[in-house]
Amino acid sequence: MVPATRASFGDLQAIFGTPGQASRCQCQRYKLAPLEPFGSTPVEERTRPLEVQTSCGDLGDPETSGLVAYLDGVPVTTSHAIDEEHRCGLLTTFSTQGSRR
Repeated sequence: MVPATRASFGDLQAIFGTPGQASRCQCQRYKLAPLEPFGSTPVEERTRPLEVQTSCGDLGDPETSGLVAYLDGVPVTTSHAIDEEHRCGLLTTFSTQGSRR
């Protein structure tokens, strides 16, 4: 397991794959403000913010937003921290009981 700054963005994208929600979301859904469009925003427009947020491959960046884990040299999973300022979409999507609104 390494900080995202030590992983390539290609490795991160390999974890997300091409089909499925992770590849469409790019870890951006919960960062949107209420009523900010998500479904109409192209995946390419969600990919660039994730690349900036993770600083993948930027060994000079002292901070990172997450971790990338490898198994036998193959990227297998990732974990991202989202600061309180950037998780307003999470609060509007789920109630405190965990049910969808």
